[in-house]
Amino acid sequence: MPRKRVRPLRRGIHKASLDKLQIPNTEQKELLAVIESTRPEIVTVR
Repeated sequence: MPRKRVRPLRRGIHKASLDKLQIPNTEQKELLAVIESTRPEIVTVR
């Protein structure tokens, strides 16, 4: 079965949480890049 496209990460929601926790921007960018790169392996399409 062909792999379907996954919607882009909704960074606004995650960024707001990281900002609230006072995570520096450099670490936020690293974390969001890791999440985005592994997302197709984790998220399943219904």
